[in-house]
Amino acid sequence: MVTRVGMVSDTHGKLPAGVIDIFSGKWGEDQLIARTVMDVAPEQFEPNPAPVDQVIHAGDIGSQAIIDKLETFAPVNACLGNCDHIAYWSERGEITSSEVFNIEGVSMALFHRPAELRIALQGVGPDRPPRISPLPHIGIHGHNHTHEAVNTPLGWRVSPGSPTEPRQGQLPSVMVLYLEDGKALGVDTILVR
Repeated sequence: MVTRVGMVSDTHGKLPAGVIDIFSGKWGEDQLIARTVMDVAPEQFEPNPAPVDQVIHAGDIGSQAIIDKLETFAPVNACLGNCDHIAYWSERGEITSSEVFNIEGVSMALFHRPAELRIALQGVGPDRPPRISPLPHIGIHGHNHTHEAVNTPLGWRVSPGSPTEPRQGQLPSVMVLYLEDGKALGVDTILVR
């Protein structure tokens, strides 16, 4: 059975109704910005809109109400961003600046800033070795308000963009990641209306 993981970042205290619609499975192909196939052949990746089973927020949350709203329909993994200056809580406990976890057998590392993710994965010279070992299959970040899903020598790097304040000419976006049997099937980048 496919597990769907909704990913959002850089909400800055605002959660557009379109995010809730997408995470509830109410979106159409006309909202698809990009589709990235990950660990399977393209013909094995046939996603369809359905409610997400889990949510990841990659920081700059902006309000406890954002986490509370997301948790009304799925468990939330989250990290703090550089604009999150107070403590936030999820059902899992206090939200910290990073998190390493597994969903359906797929290992993930969550940091807000891409540079922090990179340093945690590859270190900085002999005096600062990687903080995360073994390498996670997917590294998730926010901060730049742009969406991307790329395969790197350090594993997949994914950023959902921002549904409220996109940058570099991109559209407001979130992502839905599809997992099954310990594999990341692929990820959809979806326009938030």
